[in-house]
Amino acid sequence: MFQYLLALHPAGREILKVDVTSGTSTVLVSGLDAKQGGIVVDPQRKYMYWTNMGTPQLPAGWTPQSDADLDFYEKNGSIERAELNGCGRTYVLPEGSFVTGKQLAAAWSSGRLYWSDREGAAAKSARLDGSDLRDEVVVAASDADRRLLRNQCVGVAVDENNGLLYWTQKGPSKGGDGRIFRTSLAAPSDERQIEVLWSQLPEPIDLELDLEAGLLY
Repeated sequence: MFQYLLALHPAGREILKVDVTSGTSTVLVSGLDAKQGGIVVDPQRKYMYWTNMGTPQLPAGWTPQSDADLDFYEKNGSIERAELNGCGRTYVLPEGSFVTGKQLAAAWSSGRLYWSDREGAAAKSARLDGSDLRDEVVVAASDADRRLLRNQCVGVAVDENNGLLYWTQKGPSKGGDGRIFRTSLAAPSDERQIEVLWSQLPEPIDLELDLEAGLLY
């Protein structure tokens, strides 16, 4: 059983270590200024990785009332890594490597990170050192289609044992247009068959797989 949770705290620009027994938290990483989206821990190599959505754009003088007012369409997403004590912070993929990094997952045996690029309307992957960056799924290619909320990817999960990739497309808030998809990683990316597992959902976001129990959360 684990003792701690690592939690992103975008409002405080921090990553927190939370004791699951007492609920107390300590700051592991501070000074984060690019709106974090997802975090994952490599238990063997003792690293944590996180995605950055990038700094949102705003019209001059505009004060956002909610996240819906923030424009994340600029290509300024990145992935960072640090040791589990918060030291050794470094970029795996520098700012501008993709558009908007959301949930992050990993296939540790093959040494790859997988994440959803929300405003990029894609699911992407790269090796743990940032090399071999590639598109696993491209939902929309044109700027107009990337701006359709039903095309934007948010959650992601990978089944290493069976070579399957899962992801969500949230759709508009409370719009009943959210969907969860799956594809095989064994086929070349341009030949993959995409399955729609569930549709007409309110707002599916992050995913988690329990491979032993055969469950998707």
